[in-house]
Amino acid sequence: MDGLIAVALTFALIAPLHWMVLRSFDRLDSAAYLRESGVVILDQRALDMCGDIIGSFSGAPIYGWLVFKGMVYEFNRPVRPTYRKRIGRDELYLDPGLLYRAAPDSETHSQFARS
Repeated sequence: MDGLIAVALTFALIAPLHWMVLRSFDRLDSAAYLRESGVVILDQRALDMCGDIIGSFSGAPIYGWLVFKGMVYEFNRPVRPTYRKRIGRDELYLDPGLLYRAAPDSETHSQFARS
């Protein structure tokens, strides 16, 4: 009987922590959360889709637009690499220092998805 109580107590202590961890992972995958807190991309392979190349910066291509987790971002400007520490709402930082802003509406997303 003591073993059963120990198992139940262990489960009662670990289950809420497990639930909180899973909830945090779900939130990180949410487009609304990413849009609110901003996104830093260090590897371009994380992107879903990229638009036409409109230039280059520090040897990296500058895309006119890109898609990350189903959200469209449009190129805004080059920034210093330290900017990624203060990335803001609706922003996406792409190494080596390219700043993209979230497209203003979902209509833009469907336009890019057809391209």
